[in-house]
Amino acid sequence: MIPRYTPKDFAELWAPKRRFEVWLDVELAATEAMESAGVVPAGTAAQVRPFREKLEVPRIDEIERTTKHDVIAFLTHVEELAGEPARWLHRGMTSSDVLDTSFAILLRDAIDSIISRTDRVIEAFAGRVQELRAVPA
Repeated sequence: MIPRYTPKDFAELWAPKRRFEVWLDVELAATEAMESAGVVPAGTAAQVRPFREKLEVPRIDEIERTTKHDVIAFLTHVEELAGEPARWLHRGMTSSDVLDTSFAILLRDAIDSIISRTDRVIEAFAGRVQELRAVPA
């Protein structure tokens, strides 16, 4: 995106930090489901969740230069932060499970923002129509 034409909320939505936060949200949702099924120790997701705000994009990028794999780099960094409980993340999942699901979440959020903006434009047009309704065409 071209920064000068990108609304601040869109820049934040598509920023790498946000992408990794959503990746962790997806991993944690899957982990919670596996906790419910008895596949993963209870409380695992709750132990990892506080580290969501501590994700460091430069560190993930650094790890990726070695691993040559974005999701492995991300998971390695989460394990650095959260320790042993993080080893239960990604169990039975593929990279596509994380990437596709998180992309859908980000698209949904972007669409919600676009709809909100469109609603405001429609309201503004409706207001102008009322203001100008008596003006001859």
